[in-house]
Amino acid sequence: MISRVRVLAICVFAACLPKPIVYRPAASADLLVQSVASEEPTQSPPIEKKLEPATPRPIPKRTDFTVPTLPVGLALQNNTLVWSDLGGAVWTMPSDASTAPKRLSEQHADGFVFRPFVAGQRVLGKIDKDLVTIGLPNGPVEHQHIKGIDGLPEAAVGDDTATFITVFKHTEVLRVADGTSKRIADSQRGVLALRDKTLYVASYTTGELVAVAATGGRPKTVAKHLARPTEIVADDQAVYVHTEGDRRVIKVDLATGARETLGDNLENADVLVLDRGSVYTMSWPNKLLRLTSGIAPVTLADDLEEPRAIAVDDKYVYVTTAKPPRIVRIAK
Repeated sequence: MISRVRVLAICVFAACLPKPIVYRPAASADLLVQSVASEEPTQSPPIEKKLEPATPRPIPKRTDFTVPTLPVGLALQNNTLVWSDLGGAVWTMPSDASTAPKRLSEQHADGFVFRPFVAGQRVLGKIDKDLVTIGLPNGPVEHQHIKGIDGLPEAAVGDDTATFITVFKHTEVLRVADGTSKRIADSQRGVLALRDKTLYVASYTTGELVAVAATGGRPKTVAKHLARPTEIVADDQAVYVHTEGDRRVIKVDLATGARETLGDNLENADVLVLDRGSVYTMSWPNKLLRLTSGIAPVTLADDLEEPRAIAVDDKYVYVTTAKPPRIVRIAK
């Protein structure tokens, strides 16, 4: 039997223990709102502002066309894609790939053709000391036998009446017409653009951009101190330049000389295609971009393996890639 003294000691000890803490669930947000409403019945209940869901940018429709060899140049004329490969052969294919690629020339028999380009209604190719005319869609590939080209043509642009080229390790800018070539300007490692009757020439070495009449004449300076330009295109208002030195594509206004950066941090953006005020280019190792004045750059694809060349029509952008060899068609 427990003594009265021990019982009294146990009771005193229990009374000295701390009281247990009871945790209760917090009131829900709905209960809190109801509580406020009951206390202030004259006040309207709070209205929750619902955010509209972000509208995702639609993914451009895309089709991949596998081709037998790596395309290193690409042109588009009359719904026909034209390109040359690493072996210098010329190929064609309908732009919808409705028939298989067809080879029109072979290096050992016809010579090494490099990067076909559109000149007015013609498609031409560069070849050592000459140009070739490429018949569409099935050939032939014919030498023009031009006099006065002393080397491999590099930069090349043209229209239905004349072609303008620079030549590897030469400073002359040549106008080619009627089977002969004529020097109309000089530029160290020049790149070219043609707009109507004006030829634009930018020097990779000096950074100077000039305009000269397509028939020849005194060059007019448009811009100076460009950071190693490697490609230019032009419309009526501006010249667009890829400057390798600062990895940008810039717009140079012809009226004021003002410059606007359309895209930066670009790698190997040495191909510019101008269409309806936008410039299409790429950035290695995997991007195809659309650059437009006053608008942030738009990435049309970011999973291309080493893009090499670009062409456009009314609906699509076509870009060649290396791994695997293919032509990718992407809706604008």
